[in-house]
Amino acid sequence: MVAEPVTLFACHCSDCQTVTGSGFVLALRVPYGGVTVVQGGGETL
Repeated sequence: MVAEPVTLFACHCSDCQTVTGSGFVLALRVPYGGVTVVQGGGETL
């Protein structure tokens, strides 16, 4: 990551439980352009 995270949260809604097959999902939000792929091309997301 090339930028500070905006937020980190855990969601336990039924949609997230269904999608992950788990009791919750962890999500980390970063600003647009805040992640650089270092394998496979180096493009910025």
